[in-house]
Amino acid sequence: MSTPVGNPSAGLSRAVLAILSPPTDLAGDPGGPLGEVRFRFNPSQLRLGRSASWTTPPAVAYTRGAPAKFTGAHPANLRLEVFLDASGTPGAATVQDQVALLLSCCEVTPQSIAAKARRRRGCGSPGARSRRCSSPRM
Repeated sequence: MSTPVGNPSAGLSRAVLAILSPPTDLAGDPGGPLGEVRFRFNPSQLRLGRSASWTTPPAVAYTRGAPAKFTGAHPANLRLEVFLDASGTPGAATVQDQVALLLSCCEVTPQSIAAKARRRRGCGSPGARSRRCSSPRM
């Protein structure tokens, strides 16, 4: 017989995925909530992966080969397997709405485009001109 994990007085709990707006800079905190997906069934799999690139240039001067050179990290990825079902709650958010919300996480936001444009112009660096870095006026 399996033992429940967590607070036994709270009963079983279902997974909830909170979707937050992305940070506007690399070191920033996430923004406000965009929505949440409540799962009727907890995920059966959750996998978080990270990877990096290394290159080893060919060289004849080394007896044991040239030393590897770090060329950069790849973005982290999260793989989640869930079962979406709305048959038990008629009138609630449909599976199509939940899928649309999940897919919206892959879209570029206007805030991130504006933040990238500001970084390209040098805004945020010491001595940046305020006229060049101000937001466009309508």
